[in-house]
Amino acid sequence: MHATGAVRGMLPALVGAVLFMSGDDVCAQSIYAGVKGGISIPSLRGGNSEISEGYSSRMGPDAGIYMGDRLSDAFAVQVEALYSCLEVPVVIRYSINTRGSLGLSNLYVDAGPYVGFLLSATNRTGGVSSLYLDKSGTPLLLPPAGQPVPPMDFTATTDVSSDISNVSAGITGGIGFEKSLGPGDIVLDARGAYGLKNIQTDPKNGRNNTGNFVIALGYELQI
Repeated sequence: MHATGAVRGMLPALVGAVLFMSGDDVCAQSIYAGVKGGISIPSLRGGNSEISEGYSSRMGPDAGIYMGDRLSDAFAVQVEALYSCLEVPVVIRYSINTRGSLGLSNLYVDAGPYVGFLLSATNRTGGVSSLYLDKSGTPLLLPPAGQPVPPMDFTATTDVSSDISNVSAGITGGIGFEKSLGPGDIVLDARGAYGLKNIQTDPKNGRNNTGNFVIALGYELQI
């Protein structure tokens, strides 16, 4: 499943969700939509087992689309489709009008739950090492002379999608600001997320909860 196709396929669902939340207020021009992109700094580490410990996830891109309904001057409900995996947060956003004091249109905080859908998962290893039987460094010996196994190259990229749960869920929250620019608003957003579900499908790999910190820049329009 391609990420761009998955995000594009979420657009009708976003429109439907916002219209459902808006009810009869759709004509009040309270609906807005936008795009954003930035950097995701994950906090995923190896599981609490000897097999999976020592691994860590890598920083990568984060991008997506979003739509929302301004319920009042301060509150809004916002639905998003983000590509880090395919992550769908539904957040309540509270805005503070700071026009004139900080030179910003609105400072806001937001928080809510999210559901994530796995698109792909790969494990990348590298380096050359000898083989050992245990943590203390007991070498693996070859019969009959008992010579250690020669060092091996462990450089590889392995698909581990079958080891990871296809669906995750958690909570997310952050802070950001909007500033008027042209027909819409430019948006700077900083947000953290923490998964409440163990993503490992095999108990031998231990337990892992996803988590990340995302800094994104976007642009939104009233529709």
